[in-house]
Amino acid sequence: MSSKKIGRNEPCPCGSLKKYKHCCFHKLGNVKNIPVIDTAEQIKLIFNSAFQNHQGGQLSQAEALYQQVLAQQANHVDALHLLGLIYHQSNRTTLGLALIEKAISISPDYAMYNNLANILREQKNYSAAIKAYQQSIALNPNYAEAYNNLGVAYLDTHEYSLALEYLYKSIALKPDYAEAYSNIGNVYQAEYKLELAISFYQQAIGLNDNNPDFYNNLGTILKKLTRYDKALLSYKKSLDLQPNSAKTHHNIAEVLANQKRVAEAIVHYQLALMYQPDNRDALGSLFYIRQYCCDWTDYAIHKDQVISTIESGTEGYKPLSFLAVSDSALLQQRCAEDFVGAYYQQIPKYTHSCGDNSPRKIKLAYVSADFRDHAVSVLMVELFERHDRERFEVIAISLRPGTESSLSIRVKQAFDQFIDVNDKSDAEVAELIYTLHIGIAIDLMGHTANSRSSLFAYRPAPIQINYLGYPGTTGLNALDYIIADEFVIPHEHQSFYTEKVVYLPDCFQVNDSKRFMPKGDLKRVNYGLSESSFVFCSFNNSYKVTPEMFTIWLRLLKAVPHSVLWLFADNALVEKNQKQFAVIAGIDPERLIFANKVTYQEYLARYQLADLCLDTLPFNAGTTASDALWVGLPIITCAGEAFAARMAGSLLNAIGLPELVTKDLNSYEALALKLATQPDLLAAIRAKLTQNRPFYSLFDTQRFCFHIEKAYEAIWWRFQQGLEPESFSVELGEQYCA
Repeated sequence: MSSKKIGRNEPCPCGSLKKYKHCCFHKLGNVKNIPVIDTAEQIKLIFNSAFQNHQGGQLSQAEALYQQVLAQQANHVDALHLLGLIYHQSNRTTLGLALIEKAISISPDYAMYNNLANILREQKNYSAAIKAYQQSIALNPNYAEAYNNLGVAYLDTHEYSLALEYLYKSIALKPDYAEAYSNIGNVYQAEYKLELAISFYQQAIGLNDNNPDFYNNLGTILKKLTRYDKALLSYKKSLDLQPNSAKTHHNIAEVLANQKRVAEAIVHYQLALMYQPDNRDALGSLFYIRQYCCDWTDYAIHKDQVISTIESGTEGYKPLSFLAVSDSALLQQRCAEDFVGAYYQQIPKYTHSCGDNSPRKIKLAYVSADFRDHAVSVLMVELFERHDRERFEVIAISLRPGTESSLSIRVKQAFDQFIDVNDKSDAEVAELIYTLHIGIAIDLMGHTANSRSSLFAYRPAPIQINYLGYPGTTGLNALDYIIADEFVIPHEHQSFYTEKVVYLPDCFQVNDSKRFMPKGDLKRVNYGLSESSFVFCSFNNSYKVTPEMFTIWLRLLKAVPHSVLWLFADNALVEKNQKQFAVIAGIDPERLIFANKVTYQEYLARYQLADLCLDTLPFNAGTTASDALWVGLPIITCAGEAFAARMAGSLLNAIGLPELVTKDLNSYEALALKLATQPDLLAAIRAKLTQNRPFYSLFDTQRFCFHIEKAYEAIWWRFQQGLEPESFSVELGEQYCA
């Protein structure tokens, strides 16, 4: 090997293309004779330096050095593979995949296949990822990591039995493989086998108590089981290991919110956003919880941020929360479709054949977690009872255990079969619906609490309907129809709904004509109300109250002497924040009266103590509006664009009081003021309401049942004829024509 003297400003002979004095391979010192290195040794030196930089997280330096290697040896397998990983890490995934695939084509290697599969899985290209994991295993049947990763890919595609098969193989090969135990817990969580999931998360923690994800996973299960204190302990252990984790702060905030510890929850949502400013879910949750406690600090700014996230088309914002943000039907649709996103598209679908015209009953399955003391059951129980058993078999699929209240018992007795599926996975529930030969499955939940919309993505029934529980489009293509009327969804708005629209002739909302009617024996004094006051009321949930609506209400207090505003508050911050807002507006905060949660019977009776009910926008009253009308209390509303912003208007039309529906907030305020200051006019409205109630459609359950059964039969006929779902109107029955 020859040698020569190298100057400080000459190229370094190691092949790094740097001047000798700057080369990373040599320490600066006295220039001296060094050996000239041949090409193979140069490449080896450069590659080793690249690898060291890569391991040390110096990706740009490593990238440049891998490129130098490839410039001299284009088929250097390890450089191709590792540069491909760097490209992936720096969001140049297409380039990265190409390099890794080239490396594999030159020299197939089980680790390369595994890395290729990981990238493909991140891209949601699950079929290609699964194939690559299988190739990795074929090259090395003892590669536990590939079995684990293949199991996770099958979890992603909802193939739970295959996921468990490969995850159990991974721990058979590597008994101390903590990540695999945690992933098995994830599968059992997806299958709603929650106690089993807990045991595997605990085993993972036993093997490695320094992994924050294990504690996070355990906390999530405990949260689902409403074991909130234990969930917090698990999340806080995760946070000890990873204090800057936006995900963990968000999870802690969710538990605190469920515990009504609103102020603490807000702090953790804010921390989640501080550590991850683009965390859309945390942004939406923070905005929602501020609405919930009526903290309207910088409301307009935060509202614009939320709307911008929907407009940008990124996934994650909860559709139910967005109903109280904007009444844009287009944005609500976009929010729902982004929320269901690619997740539901991966679910395998059942197939159904049409053309069976043999006479048989249509099997209806109503699917809900709310067959208990809940607004959905309050409204629907008589419909369940009245369905014509000569034409329909009526089955309840209960997603949550019921209670032993009188309403729950009545609901349960109303069905031909009442099936509790609380402990079954979505796949198992879908299989049950399929094997029962359900003709029409009705989702009574949409995106409300405890819903499981993903089970409908399996398409277990040939016809699937979105009804009542969620006042908007689900964004889920697997739901064929939404039940509505021509007021809540005008014909020109059909394009804003993923489902086709079934128009009932009267009103979208069913009611129970047998519900409790209070006797009017409550006294105002028992609720902090003066007999001489004019009482405006709104018992809508606090998150529906916007600062714009509240400002209008305060102006009404200022304009109507001796008036008070009676509101619902289930947490102390609502009262505190609304009173502070009133003080700023120059209104005595003592004119705000707050009602707490009581029994349903007392809640209904309280309405009789008020003079006028005020609705909210963009999220109208639904059940609370029909409750007020049932006991004879008029409600005024402002109709917006989307379903949720038009509910109360539909109810008022169905009770014969369209004059209480306004088209803008100025008209809404003017009408409220007019009714509050003209006693004779208000008395006439109340008298009309009392007169109309027995004769108009809103509380005529038999009439509603007749029309929705006609809708079900028309839908079923279309399916039997092989026709695609299409929007249509149900004609008013002759017996109900004037």
